[in-house]
Amino acid sequence: MDPMDQLERAQAWTGAIVAGVHKEDLHEPTPCAEWDVAKLLDHLIADIDTFNRVASGEPLDLVTSITPEENEGRAAPDAAAAFDQVVKRARELWSAPGALERIYKTSRSELPGAGIFNIFLIELLVHGWDIAKATGQQREMPADLAEAELAFTTKMMKDKRMGFAEPVLAPEDASATDRLVAFLGRTP
Repeated sequence: MDPMDQLERAQAWTGAIVAGVHKEDLHEPTPCAEWDVAKLLDHLIADIDTFNRVASGEPLDLVTSITPEENEGRAAPDAAAAFDQVVKRARELWSAPGALERIYKTSRSELPGAGIFNIFLIELLVHGWDIAKATGQQREMPADLAEAELAFTTKMMKDKRMGFAEPVLAPEDASATDRLVAFLGRTP
């Protein structure tokens, strides 16, 4: 699967969800404990920006640099416009020659570009799902994207949860989307 195609499709899917959030949705609870939709939108924008900054060469911590307190208002006044701005930059960075092959420094370690890119896709898709669930929007991700990120996630997170809750059981016949979010601690 072409990484840039994956990125375009993940951003389009999540972008449609972000654009579908209404003002009256902002204080709805989300699957992310203690975060309402407004805080989750702020987090998503800050999260993408943090990944962009790491891809630009800044050795940031991918977890602690995206705390809700420091990122309040990042999605205001127009979450869709803020999302579009940071994802445009992400496309520029990840489509640069050699971006996926480089080794990137974070404050904790060095990671291969392909690994950081997949973590970024997981964040993009799963937080899109969180917002969709909180706002009553369609939650089914493109199946091939969900399958690819589930395969990466289950391999990568064998011993470490890295900011995600413990897995939840999903039914045997669950979709790839439901299996991915369940693995990341969400109730489908």
